[in-house]
Amino acid sequence: HASENFREVFSGTTAGHIPWKAVFDSSYGTLVSYTLGGRELIASPLMPNFTRAITENDLGPDMDKAQEMWRFPKLEVEEFDATKWPDSWRVTVKYKPISDVAAVSVTYKIYPDGIIDGIESLKDAGNLKGAPCLPRFGMEFAMPGQFSNLDFYGLGPDENYCDRYSSALMGHYVQRVEDQYHYGYARPQESGTKTSLKWWQVTDDRGYGFKITSDIRFSASALPFSTETLDIKAYPLKKYWSDIYDFPTPTGRPDHQIHSLELKALAFENQRSLGKTWVCFDLAQQGVGGIDSWKSWPLPQHRIPAAERSFRFRLSPIVR
Repeated sequence: HASENFREVFSGTTAGHIPWKAVFDSSYGTLVSYTLGGRELIASPLMPNFTRAITENDLGPDMDKAQEMWRFPKLEVEEFDATKWPDSWRVTVKYKPISDVAAVSVTYKIYPDGIIDGIESLKDAGNLKGAPCLPRFGMEFAMPGQFSNLDFYGLGPDENYCDRYSSALMGHYVQRVEDQYHYGYARPQESGTKTSLKWWQVTDDRGYGFKITSDIRFSASALPFSTETLDIKAYPLKKYWSDIYDFPTPTGRPDHQIHSLELKALAFENQRSLGKTWVCFDLAQQGVGGIDSWKSWPLPQHRIPAAERSFRFRLSPIVR
């Protein structure tokens, strides 16, 4: 373990004698780098995640407005500590309260073999019970695009949610990241989640990557797009157009009218190494609703009340 320029660096070898190195940035409170056998596994930092891309059903009852405090909150570090323990190192990150209501913290235990155990916690910071329910409670990060192989045990093979799983089958599935998003949706939105997971693996073609597990059944997704990119309120037409094309945004198109098929240019389906693989893994995600087509929230049992909760997870480096 070494400290340098606001970064805490941990290193060792896996059980299979593969060298690893993990880097935490103390100014942002995030895991910003993890190399395994010289391969970088992190393309965007590991951060707590409370939102999902707006779905068509979310727009009907204006859920995005009601849940605004949870949509892409700016998390600023309040406390950061790295401590050596007998069998591991412990990194504790406490963030400034969200809207003076919710206190978020993440504790990581980094073991000599490269395994990282995490506990994400949500605590009351004033009036948590008065806050709106959460769209999701979990973590998000990105891997370089060449990490596009999925291996999981849970409900599949297609996307499923806590109120949309009756046709899903429990089993072991092997899939590709570029096949996860459903381009049949008219507008970009949440897609690709799998539930009731025992494990979720994301690897490159040589078998290097991460295996994600928890002490409970959890949900996860791995997409060529970030949550923000899929959110039509956070990623409007002008931003999308400037990221893809050299010519001006077409006139006469409403700012939030993008078709899902237009996202394909960002997916780099034929050369995934040019893109990223965005991984979300969650304790819970609210249901997609739609019981009266477009007007109602998900049923109460499919919501995530604003209450104190914690999510235990494990990131294990793997070489298959």
